Amino acid sequence: MADLSDTNNSGIEEMGLLPRSGIHEAGTRRAAITWSAVFAGLFGMVYFVAGATFLAGRSQETAATHEPQPLTVRSLLESDKLTNLATDNLLLTRSVQGERPAVKALVHEGFMNISKSIASLYPNAHRKMDQLVLNKQQEEAALAKVRKFGDWRAIKLTKTISDAVGESKRAGEDPEAMKKRLMAALAPSFEHLKQIHNELQLVQDSSTKRDLHTAPSQGVEEKSSAASVSMSSRRRLEETHALLPSSISNGVRVHARQVFHSLESTLGDDMPTAPSRMLSIFDNDSNGYNRRPSSSSQGSTMGCIQEAAPNPMEMCECLVRHVPNLMEMLQGFMQKMGMA
Repeated sequence: MADLSDTNNSGIEEMGLLPRSGIHEAGTRRAAITWSAVFAGLFGMVYFVAGATFLAGRSQETAATHEPQPLTVRSLLESDKLTNLATDNLLLTRSVQGERPAVKALVHEGFMNISKSIASLYPNAHRKMDQLVLNKQQEEAALAKVRKFGDWRAIKLTKTISDAVGESKRAGEDPEAMKKRLMAALAPSFEHLKQIHNELQLVQDSSTKRDLHTAPSQGVEEKSSAASVSMSSRRRLEETHALLPSSISNGVRVHARQVFHSLESTLGDDMPTAPSRMLSIFDNDSNGYNRRPSSSSQGSTMGCIQEAAPNPMEMCECLVRHVPNLMEMLQGFMQKMGMA
């Protein structure tokens, strides 16, 4: 088949419409344009592939970055969730005054100070806290009691208890008379106390202990040292926590201690006891966690109440810890008085 382009060009040349030199220049320009288009297309494809690869890589990195990390005991202690919860409770109970962002910043610092103190004094326990992974039920069980610190029913009950104890002390009453006054003050709020008791029991029942594949339990040496902190260590702890306002520092300790004790109840021997024992040195364990056992559970409850008053945070802790005993005491009082 004849080359049409040559035939056409020859015809044009013979007609005198295009010089031969023009034919070559036009062909050269067409070739140059063709190759430029090819190179531009190849460059665009390479650029597109490279861009798509880069974006895919960034997407994978972003997904990896935002992938939820497992919740451990340590991460719960240092979490925004616990910080926000403690901040709200301190403000609701009027334990502190101030703007929420400022209070929250101090509360977060307090929890971080506790974590650092545990790492310094009990490194084995701190490592164990970093290894113990919690499921949703265990997390909720750990926070259930401290959630009640900000419950309006608990706040009302703790105020009633504090007022009754204060009146009894001013009247110079003996322990039995104080108990009678307290029960009489609580009787109208029996249903609120019962509701709190049932709600806490429901959460506790839903949290089941599971096998935790972690490092071996802390050694005997660290367990024994946890029972009695040395004077030098105590001074370091007090200096660290003295950097915060006392109301903040006390409130943070109460929340952390209650979370630790809830985890001890939920996780059993897997949860180290050194952290909760460490926090008890600040107030000589005014909430009865490590006090020598009294002759009765009711005696322990009354001792906790007397020593906690009038501190609202410690009274909340005492209430949620001893709510079963308070229920038993109040039911007995109401039956005796013909109120049941």
